[in-house]
Amino acid sequence: MSLVLALVCLPCAVIPAVMYIKNLDYYLEPRKKTDISPQAVSILIPARNEAAGIADAVRAALATCDIEFEVVVMNDGSTDGTDRIVLDLAANDKRVRLENAPSLPPGWNGKQHACWCLAQTARNPILCFVDADVRLRSDCISRMADFLDGQSLVSGFPQQITETFLEWRLLPL
Repeated sequence: MSLVLALVCLPCAVIPAVMYIKNLDYYLEPRKKTDISPQAVSILIPARNEAAGIADAVRAALATCDIEFEVVVMNDGSTDGTDRIVLDLAANDKRVRLENAPSLPPGWNGKQHACWCLAQTARNPILCFVDADVRLRSDCISRMADFLDGQSLVSGFPQQITETFLEWRLLPL
């Protein structure tokens, strides 16, 4: 009986291990290419009541290097002063602008609508959607733009900062 159980469990361990090894190439950090200059990027941040962290998110985006970019924050009906914080940042840096989302059309959800509105207001050909609680590394956008060359879509995984062992074990990535 224990041999049968072991033979049944073996694929349960081997299959994920093989998939993990096979997919390692896809999870490598993109290398910076030096032979081409990527197109300009619009860093698009939907925000609703993000006053506690929006300044840090925008400042991290502004630290982006090696690529032309703009930072557009879509205020989606915030009531906590998110818009004022972004306007203060925009007053000091012309690469930042605040847009206010129009009324939500029937059948739409807030964040999806804000992202759609951001895509409509973007001035650059590459769109990079970033949540307001994400802090970008300075080379993140240029590396992803380089990696996009020849691809139709690039998706990144932010590093999860955990404070306890339990958080670290429970977070999926």
